[in-house]
Order: sequence, then C-alpha cells, then structure tokens
Amino acid sequence: MKITLNDNTIDIPDNFTAQELISKYGENTSAAVAINSTIVKKDFLHTTALAPNDNVIIIQAVYGG
Repeated sequence: MKITLNDNTIDIPDNFTAQELISKYGENTSAAVAINSTIVKKDFLHTTALAPNDNVIIIQAVYGG
C-alpha cells in the first residue's frame, strides 16, 4: 500500500505498524511519529497500524553543536 512519509510517497506492506516504519526508515528509536497530524504515543507505536494514503511524519532528534 502507498503512504506518504516525510513528503515522499512510499510502498509498504499491508498491516505495517508505526513501530515497523520507524525500524525500517528511522535513524534511531527515539523518533516521534505523527500520523495524519496526530502524534502517536510511544506506547502505541507497535499496535498502530498504518492505512493506505496515511500521511506520516517521523521527527528525529539531532545531536551536536
């Protein structure tokens, strides 16, 4: 199925969860996720299934000076 991830259209398997998306496309596990402009709490990432045409934003902290 197709979703939008950080303004890019990608194909993911059906029944893909937000946690699986972070594992595959995120650079670290401390990322925040918003699906259709709603932030998903970390406790629910593994049970939040994505749907076709979802708009997902992964926000990751960057360290450094």
